[in-house]
Amino acid sequence: MPQLTCLEIDQAPLIGRGHPGTEDNENGFEGGIVVRHDGRYHLFSTEVCGRPDDDFKFCYTRLAHWHSPDGQAFERVSTLVESSPGKSPGDDGKPRETWTPYPIYNEDEGRWNLFHAEHGGPRGSRIPRRVSQTPGPGGLAGPYKYADDAMDATGAQPWESDGVPSFFPYRLDDGSWRAFYGGHNLHAAGPDSTRNDWKFQVGLARADRLAGPWTRLPEGNPVEMDPRFVENPVVHRLPDGTFITLYDGETVHGIAYAFSQDGETWSPEQQLLLPSPPTPWAWWFRTPLGMVETDDADGTYWLYYTAFDGNDRQPPKRPAYHKGFGTLGRIRVRVG
Repeated sequence: MPQLTCLEIDQAPLIGRGHPGTEDNENGFEGGIVVRHDGRYHLFSTEVCGRPDDDFKFCYTRLAHWHSPDGQAFERVSTLVESSPGKSPGDDGKPRETWTPYPIYNEDEGRWNLFHAEHGGPRGSRIPRRVSQTPGPGGLAGPYKYADDAMDATGAQPWESDGVPSFFPYRLDDGSWRAFYGGHNLHAAGPDSTRNDWKFQVGLARADRLAGPWTRLPEGNPVEMDPRFVENPVVHRLPDGTFITLYDGETVHGIAYAFSQDGETWSPEQQLLLPSPPTPWAWWFRTPLGMVETDDADGTYWLYYTAFDGNDRQPPKRPAYHKGFGTLGRIRVRVG
């Protein structure tokens, strides 16, 4: 079975506390993806901006687009979607939280589609599909307009519990689509719960077209690369056709990943373990943001990720799962 090998770790954060564009971003970044398009690197991520509610669970979030000419120096471009900044969402038509933006190009429409999660608000917990209003491959930056819902609570399976926190589509050889979608018991576990009580899992949904309709697979869910914690998986196709998924597996100083030959049957979890800590600011690795091939033509990739810097400036008023600022970094890896 293939393995990830770390070749290099960028010691300086690519985007950290105090970086231009983060002035009103209190808690940093979590989830999303980095893609390379038209010679530029594009970061789509959740900015966890506001202070949480008294129960430590909800906070003001934005889905943001950043770009970079070289994959290192990033500049903020725009806010794509934002949640309600108040504690009583719905009056302004916005959700209470919005998370994990993933842009996928829809060849049938000739436009980029943006999938992300929304919780609370007038339409409840769901996965909106938004369509770029700029046609063609050049429309990656948007703006994006709501089209429909790829998934909501209709037909939810018992293990999903508290809604759908992420949704990542990918295409199979037969032209059909699959998507990893998430479920967790974070809220149902109660205010006195600890991380050991939390269960984050993923299932698979299918569709004939990227635009849907999407349906949960009736069998095989949840997909247990790990039986307790799999969150925010992203999927890549390797040159030999193998699928690799990278995800938050609660690997404090490392990356969790798994492989599949057909896109449906996934291997048990593997872990790329790194020095402790891998950099002075990476107190806790959070979410892999995908891999981008390097320019070296040697089969290596830049693997982007978010990690908490461990520096709580205003404890304990923060989301329960945060420890400091969620910072963007990268490591260079080889698959083989």
